Amino acid sequence: MANNHETAKISPVVLDFFPHNPYPPRTGAHHRCMQIIEGLRDLGCKVFFCSSTLFSETTWNTDARNELLKAGLSDVLVHEPSWHDLKVQVLMSRSYKKLKRPIPLDSIYYTPPGLRRWFSRLVHRIRPDIVLINYAYWGALAGKGCRRSIKVIDYHDILSINRVMRRAIMQHLPPTPIDAEDVEEAVVTEDFFSGLNFPELENEMRIFDRFDYTLCITSHEAELINDRTTRTKTITLPVTMKTYPMRNTYKGPALFPTGPNPFNVQGYVYLVRKVLPLVRQVMENPLIVVTGSCCEQVQPATGIELAGHINDMRTLYADAGFVVCPIFGGTGQQIKIVEAMANGLPVVALRRAAEATPLEHGISGWVAEDAAGFAEGMVRLWRDRDLCRSMGEEGRKKIERHFSAERTKSSLWALLEDIGFKKGAITTNERRIADSDIS
Repeated sequence: MANNHETAKISPVVLDFFPHNPYPPRTGAHHRCMQIIEGLRDLGCKVFFCSSTLFSETTWNTDARNELLKAGLSDVLVHEPSWHDLKVQVLMSRSYKKLKRPIPLDSIYYTPPGLRRWFSRLVHRIRPDIVLINYAYWGALAGKGCRRSIKVIDYHDILSINRVMRRAIMQHLPPTPIDAEDVEEAVVTEDFFSGLNFPELENEMRIFDRFDYTLCITSHEAELINDRTTRTKTITLPVTMKTYPMRNTYKGPALFPTGPNPFNVQGYVYLVRKVLPLVRQVMENPLIVVTGSCCEQVQPATGIELAGHINDMRTLYADAGFVVCPIFGGTGQQIKIVEAMANGLPVVALRRAAEATPLEHGISGWVAEDAAGFAEGMVRLWRDRDLCRSMGEEGRKKIERHFSAERTKSSLWALLEDIGFKKGAITTNERRIADSDIS
């Protein structure tokens, strides 16, 4: 029999809470969730995935659950709210609406009593080595019941900053479907977000500090968190992407993939109002195909085709000339830039969107300071499809070398190793020490 100092093969057990159904992935947060699941699985972890129907952006159904199980999860568990949980949410929503204040992060609106009890029972039954929570909204789930687990928080956006930016845009947007010409000029100025205050930032940092580790999406945000916390340990894990060695023709229109947030609407208006008029001064009939959620919120405009949701973007990527990202608000990382590069396409982006991505000006795309620079990049790529090809190929190589699934696994392995796991095995003695450290 093995003694306490002999190595015993133990797969790390992870209980991962993500508030949405991530399959099939439709947003950057969904992609991020699936990447981490796959990375943990490939490193030998047993991953129990749990969620709730309270907040899911896409409906939970049997097909989604089965597909996640096929991806190698040990189990998929979905919380169904009680009448009492729904009542708590309604009452809190009404109260804060009357106060004209946002619902606080980490409140019982996001983790009502029934959800907390349900999650606590899962922890007691599964006894995970690691509890992984996505977003500060649900930080309260990792409470006293998780004291014998290592607690890790992941996020796609720093919510306290992102929410203020969203509210600033929404206050200035007309009702949908939005005509770009009806939007106030201030919304499409590059310094629109300057001077904002973020009153919830310190509270979010305190939430992060209740966790042993924080997975940070960019090095800049890791620095911000390190400066404002005292306990949590940060590990930078950017969004990574599989590359697709397709035969790009670069003969088609430009693409603007969008997601379900007002920053994409703002980017669309910026493109229509500020950029395309400059492009049309030197080119006839430029065409941009817009895909995704933004198409449901805006009206068409000259030079724009609203294609809506596309189940498989690879055909569009194969024929497109390049991708545009006219976004200058938000936090985290612009997934559309990483995805375009993985599919061999150059990207024209504003500096604010490009700075947290692997995009390099003049090498894998064009980074602009303003609308004039953005229009110049688009015209250059439209007129030189050989340049599209060379930049697109460089971008794909960059993703293959530095932003592939191997980087996800490397960062996750750094986390597991720091906790005490040794290449899929941990000594029973180390396991006891790890438990005693977090009791």
